[in-house]
Parts: sequence; structure tokens; C-alpha cells
Amino acid sequence: MGQGEAMHGSRQTRLPVEAIEKTLDVLVVERQRLHEQHSGPEPLEANRRAILYWQHELVEARRPASASG
Repeated sequence: MGQGEAMHGSRQTRLPVEAIEKTLDVLVVERQRLHEQHSGPEPLEANRRAILYWQHELVEARRPASASG
């Protein structure tokens, strides 16, 4: 089991699906703005990682409680 799996597996509380979806919406708009402003690779990479993280959280939040153990 990797470090990320251990951290995610032990977490009991999660944000509601709707809150995660709103977070992703904000991150996508931010990504578009970063592209338009030619912000460079570092901010885009940070944004990409944030999107990946919240996409994973969304999958976990939608998973039935019995399947997360």
C-alpha cells in the first residue's frame, strides 16, 4: 500500500459531491485563465495536479460507503 492509499483509506469525512464538483469547476476556469495569460508551466502543473486530486476525491465521494474500506 502506498503512502497516498494509507492517507486516503484512513480519512472518515469527505466533502459532499456538490462541493467537489464546484471546486473542479473553479479549477477548470482557472486553468483556462492560466492558458490565456500564458502563465508558464509551473502554475499550469499545480493546477493540473489540483484537478487530478479533486477528480480522485470525486470518485471516492461517489463510491458507496461499503466499498471504501
